[in-house]
Amino acid sequence: PVGGRLFDKAAASRPGHPLLRLRYNNWLSMLGMPAGLLLWGWAAHKCAHLALVFVGLFLVGGSISVYLPAMMGYLSCLKQHQASTAAAGQNALVFVVSGALVLAGSAITTSIGIGWYCTIMAVLHAACGIAAQLQIHRLRQATKKEKQQAALQLAAADLAACSSSGAGRAASTGAV
Repeated sequence: PVGGRLFDKAAASRPGHPLLRLRYNNWLSMLGMPAGLLLWGWAAHKCAHLALVFVGLFLVGGSISVYLPAMMGYLSCLKQHQASTAAAGQNALVFVVSGALVLAGSAITTSIGIGWYCTIMAVLHAACGIAAQLQIHRLRQATKKEKQQAALQLAAADLAACSSSGAGRAASTGAV
């Protein structure tokens, strides 16, 4: 529910390109997922209290629940006629990548430990989140420039219309 509400809030505040609707969800996921992975991984690696492991897992799960509903909404906006196919493709990709990470992760954690494995995953997630946030920021800047240019063109057209009607009135009254 939280991820969908944030997506809807962003859509209501700035309608337009669907990518702009992901900005809140991306920020929360970009901050929560690496923090949760680091806490979970290093707490498990150092055999810390089980509560720390659960807090890390809670952050990971919360980040997923914030981001995935927004991603489903984004895909539905992009592929309105094929929303179910896009959602099925995303779910299939999530399951395939998850399976690959489980297989590779078990071998990697045996050799380097769960702490370092989660650190690598946190860095990768943060890098992807930063790249996505840069795309969202660039699109926001481009949208602002387009709105400013449209406002300037409208103002120029209004000014031209006012000056042409004023010149016409001056010529008809004989005052030049």
